[in-house]
Amino acid sequence: MIRTPTLQDAPRIAAVHHASWHAAYADLLPAATNDRKTPEHFAEKWQQILSSETGSTLAIHEGPDGELTGFVSVGKDRRSEEEVGEIWAIYVHPDHFGTGSGE
Repeated sequence: MIRTPTLQDAPRIAAVHHASWHAAYADLLPAATNDRKTPEHFAEKWQQILSSETGSTLAIHEGPDGELTGFVSVGKDRRSEEEVGEIWAIYVHPDHFGTGSGE
């Protein structure tokens, strides 16, 4: 199921973001950068995002059991004056890599 998240979803989105970030970037970014990306960092970030107007549209994907498998954030293209959009972020929990959750 795909739906718009609520503030109550912030901890689950943060958990997916944290796990996915570290799975994707562990070998690409300096350890000091990854060390700052703690569960608390993502929890605070998602509390702020879901509590404010960011100009983005968010959607979360839940599996049949209600488990949050991923999320996407889209909004106006930040480099263009035209009315076009872009994907700002898309993350899928590593347990669901390769399952089609991000399609």
